[in-house]
Amino acid sequence: TSEVGFATILNMTKEIDKWNSVGKPLPYVDIKIFSDKGEALPPNQTGEIGVKTKTAFVGYYKMEETTRRSFINGYFLTGDLGYLDSEGYLYFKGRKKEVIITGGINVYPQDVERVILKHPKVKECAVFGVPHDYLGEVVCAFVVPKEGDNLNLSELRNFLVENLAPYQVPLYIELKKEIPKNNLGKVVRRGLKQFVNYGQFTIFLKFLRKNFFT
Repeated sequence: TSEVGFATILNMTKEIDKWNSVGKPLPYVDIKIFSDKGEALPPNQTGEIGVKTKTAFVGYYKMEETTRRSFINGYFLTGDLGYLDSEGYLYFKGRKKEVIITGGINVYPQDVERVILKHPKVKECAVFGVPHDYLGEVVCAFVVPKEGDNLNLSELRNFLVENLAPYQVPLYIELKKEIPKNNLGKVVRRGLKQFVNYGQFTIFLKFLRKNFFT
């Protein structure tokens, strides 16, 4: 992040069993994982990534309260979620604000996207949450098929059911020609719900209520 600079490093030629991680803290960096209550978490538990480093910024300009809330005992709260394994390697799970809470269970969009992209007919995808009066949020996905491939939704759903936990499987999937992005070419998951076909989505919600939530 711009507030702390580089925090970890990974030697791709030597640490070949850690490619899913973002590496170990640099020599001048210390990393802890914090719960929502501000408590340091043990290895392999997901929480907010906190970074203490010599390269950390002094604070936000004329925003003393925001600066104060951004630190715990000298650790800057990055807004990113992740965990440290028993060897001190950091694993990134996604942005804290992008976590989907469905039926009281946290779903990390990147975990779902990683599986969707393994389907041979999928070019691009984005997973996000849409508010739901029973589940809290519904896991949704925009999927862009590869050019020339006839991607069948039933085929894709079966693939996801086989490769994801039940609570991770997107309940609503919409095929798109492209994923909406901002001016920097970045997918902003929190803004994707405005591009949902709500006529189709409403029909889907009625189907859910009739068959599962009555």
